[in-house]
Amino acid sequence: MFSPLQILSMAKTKLVLWDIDGTLIRGARSASQAFLAALRTVFALGPELKGMSFAGKTDAQIARELLSNHDVDNGLIDARLDAFHMLYVQEFQQRAAQLHAEIQILPGVQALLQLLQPRTVQALLTGNFEAGARLKLDAAGLSHFFMWECSAFGSDHEQRNQLVPIALERARSLGYAISPANTVVVGDTPFDIACARAGGARAIAVATGSFDHAALAQAEPDALLDNLADLQQVLAALEISSAD
Repeated sequence: MFSPLQILSMAKTKLVLWDIDGTLIRGARSASQAFLAALRTVFALGPELKGMSFAGKTDAQIARELLSNHDVDNGLIDARLDAFHMLYVQEFQQRAAQLHAEIQILPGVQALLQLLQPRTVQALLTGNFEAGARLKLDAAGLSHFFMWECSAFGSDHEQRNQLVPIALERARSLGYAISPANTVVVGDTPFDIACARAGGARAIAVATGSFDHAALAQAEPDALLDNLADLQQVLAALEISSAD
């Protein structure tokens, strides 16, 4: 006899890995405010910060690039990165009311996640630290759609291209027989596409973030959508039959 988990594992053989910012939600300005406040405190930076680029990168990568632009030594960054991580989460938690007021779910997302939940393993692949991802998706009311145990975060590895294998290993450890070929990364930046390629997964790009349709097309995703509002179009891109 198979256990209920084993039966579920055999039934779900596609892993969909969702980016968060610009793909599922937008408007989490309190996250960047908390991020910069923690950086200033831990690394004694002034009020003016230069060289900021958040899209498609892990939180640790963003911090390292920004700090390097301010001539902070890599050794000091390594020594204080954990302290920054902890303070960032605390700063973000203190902005919970602001986060709830500003966050927006992008068109089609809630209906799509509901539709896919019984058909696929839905997890996250995001540059956010796990605690930051949880705060954002809790505020949006979307956390329950995802298997957090199969997800990969910026707190797991500083380089986004290393995250698909982490998510796959976690899914397999729970009994899901999923291969890279049956894994799809959905995101809004060329970095999401590159991450999928590095892990042997398919890439679906959605032009709802800071990169337009033309910029995403240059990165050659397997499918490119204007948004996630057309459920049948998304199912086709995911290679899931509407009859499944």
